[in-house]
Amino acid sequence: MSSAAKASGSKAKAAPKTAAAKAEVEEKVEVKQVKADAAIMEEIDAALAASGKDGAAEKEKALARMLECAASTPFVLPRLEKLIPLFDNSKLAAPALKAARAAVESSQPKGHGIAAVAVPLVLAGMLDKKWKVKAG
Repeated sequence: MSSAAKASGSKAKAAPKTAAAKAEVEEKVEVKQVKADAAIMEEIDAALAASGKDGAAEKEKALARMLECAASTPFVLPRLEKLIPLFDNSKLAAPALKAARAAVESSQPKGHGIAAVAVPLVLAGMLDKKWKVKAG
């Protein structure tokens, strides 16, 4: 194999990583940031508690709204526990993960509340059989 072929092979492998990184950066830019207040959080809480045939649509709207308010750490971080049960829902898992990730990443000051809120939720989830990874 020539050195040119090796170089082009390594470039081909690097391209998807670069594309994924660009997509992630673009994804972060698309989200409009909104300052949360008690009224917005009440709407989100009500939508996350919704059930019935319109419950999934309401929850999806609430997750989008929560993603917009992710930078409002004191309002959003306590609601992480409401997102975790949605991780196993086929329609709501991706938006719930996205909202949870945004809430943890944008906590201000950096890392504020993570040890008190997020880590206990993760540790409790590790004991749940739904979180177990199946190999094979």
